[in-house]
Amino acid sequence: MEKTEELSKIGKLKLDIAAIRRELSSTFAQLGETIYQKAAEKKDSQLWADDEQVRALIEKIDTLRLEIRRKEEELEKIREEKERRKTERETEGIST
Repeated sequence: MEKTEELSKIGKLKLDIAAIRRELSSTFAQLGETIYQKAAEKKDSQLWADDEQVRALIEKIDTLRLEIRRKEEELEKIREEKERRKTERETEGIST
């Protein structure tokens, strides 16, 4: 096998491995989200009630989602303020 062909094959295998790892990670994330949704819906479920690690992760997810919502609201306020200033400048430009 030539050096170029060998390097090409190695590169392809590395890309394939990386793609499979991303798919595995995505699958774990889907599994985690599914478990989270079920646990959040049934907070008194014995399966989740006894597992402090699961409860702590659920609380962290809830906190992070709230933080995202707050940051999105802050971003929207900034965008609205920017649009308001732009409109004011345009209006001032027309009236002068």
